[in-house]
Amino acid sequence: NFHAQYLKGKSLAIACPKLDSNKEIYVEKLVAMIDEAKINTLSVMIMEVPCCGGLLMLAKDALTKAQRKIPLKVIMVGIQGNIVKEEWVSS
Repeated sequence: NFHAQYLKGKSLAIACPKLDSNKEIYVEKLVAMIDEAKINTLSVMIMEVPCCGGLLMLAKDALTKAQRKIPLKVIMVGIQGNIVKEEWVSS
């Protein structure tokens, strides 16, 4: 169950680095979530397509710019809807 496993008790932000312009605003908002909202972890769920890798790069960029250091998890959803990978990554 997607909602129970990945969203329960969490805040959700949605972005598409391929279709959206001004990607720097994503980095700024993520930095604010890390430093001001004081989130404890950042989980990035991406699809198993090349363009979604840009979202992970934006998250890593935000982590390097943020004052607080928090863990980053990537969850990759396959093209069939299954979870292909779920792992903690270094920024």
